[in-house]
Amino acid sequence: MTDIANFTYLLDDPEIRLVIFGLAHSGHRLVPEHPGAARLRALVVRMLDAADAGQRQSWLSADVHKAPMTVTQVQMVLGDDVISEVGAYIRVESAYAAWQLAAVLPALTDAMSPSGALVTDAELAEQIELASDEADRTCAFAPHVF
Repeated sequence: MTDIANFTYLLDDPEIRLVIFGLAHSGHRLVPEHPGAARLRALVVRMLDAADAGQRQSWLSADVHKAPMTVTQVQMVLGDDVISEVGAYIRVESAYAAWQLAAVLPALTDAMSPSGALVTDAELAEQIELASDEADRTCAFAPHVF
C-alpha cells in the first residue's frame, strides 16, 4: 500500500481539493483517459514531461524544496481550454485558475510520487478514496467518480 499522507494533506485544503478535482475532470481533448484518477495522472505526466530536469527532480524527491512552476508553463502544458475548464469548475477567471494550478501542481506531483515515481492510476484512485474516507470532508472526492 502506498503512503497517502501527503495526498491527504493536500485534500484537507478545500481550495486545493477543488483545483485537483477540477483538473481531474478537465482536459478531455488533451488526454483521452476517463475523468478522475486516470486523467489526473495523465495530466501530471504531461506536466512532468514538459518540466525542466531540476523541476522534475525536485517534484519527485521527498526531502527537497519543490521548484516552482510558472503560469506560462501551465499555459504551455495544459493550454487555455483546460485552464478555462478548471476555472469554470472552481468558479474563477482563467488567469486565476492558471495561477492556482501553478501553485498546486508541484505539491500534487510530490504527493502522487511518494517513492520517487508516480503511482499507477489504480493506486491513485485508491489513494483518493482512502483520503476521502479518512476524514470527514464535506467536499471530498466522490469515490464513485474515480
